[in-house]
Amino acid sequence: MRKSLLDQLPLVPVPIDHNHARELGAASMLLDQLPEAVQLVHEDLSRRGAKRVDPTKGRHGMAAEQVLRAGVLKQINNFSYEELAFHLADSSSYQTFGRLGYHRKPPTRATLQRNIKHVKSETWESINQMLVRKAQELGIESGDKTRTDCTVVESNIHHPTDSSLLWDSARVLTRLMGVAKEEFGLGFHDHSRRAKRRAFGISNAKTTPQRKRLYQDLIKVTKKTIAQAESIAEQLDGIQPASWTQVALLSMLATDLPHYVDLAHRAHLSD
Repeated sequence: MRKSLLDQLPLVPVPIDHNHARELGAASMLLDQLPEAVQLVHEDLSRRGAKRVDPTKGRHGMAAEQVLRAGVLKQINNFSYEELAFHLADSSSYQTFGRLGYHRKPPTRATLQRNIKHVKSETWESINQMLVRKAQELGIESGDKTRTDCTVVESNIHHPTDSSLLWDSARVLTRLMGVAKEEFGLGFHDHSRRAKRRAFGISNAKTTPQRKRLYQDLIKVTKKTIAQAESIAEQLDGIQPASWTQVALLSMLATDLPHYVDLAHRAHLSD
């Protein structure tokens, strides 16, 4: 049995005096002013694909307004279903917002996931538009701008200096040619160590003449590596794979080698 709205609000904990609790209270009041949003969720929960399910039959499930509020909590906090289940069981503020009373066991992760996933993306979009219109009516938001998270975080991507781009080109092409040599017997000269030494030498060079000399050699090494990669790419065209593994590797090399050769040419021409 599936209800849209609860017949009687459950007994819930008294709201605590905290900023987040007050935010949840304001959001709850706003959702109470959008009964049409609850109805949209109820329609989705009453269907299994194209088939409609009679909401008056079966076991008691989460009411549509509970599913809506649980979905809102998950979205605004970026919770996983496991985290959502924990907070709904542990937090009195979230229980109050989610209309979960003392008399019922909090929903499990599986229950939350099953119910929230029944709500279509189009429904969430419609609910978001309702919220924007309501915010405009109340003078809270104009709806003209969208704010996204632009927080800078640490990553393992290095700063793309000229020398590091050349070294990356030589390194990646050498790795791909190593696969061609191991699987198909195509020989080449490995210049990656020399390219690495030149790149590190450039970053630690104390004088301009010293840095220029190292750059010239790094460019020379990169050109040699590019030429070898182009030659191996041509040789791959005439190879007949002997196994499904070689078919997959040949396909990968036929795609990746020309791609990284093109990138290497761009890095080389930019210096």
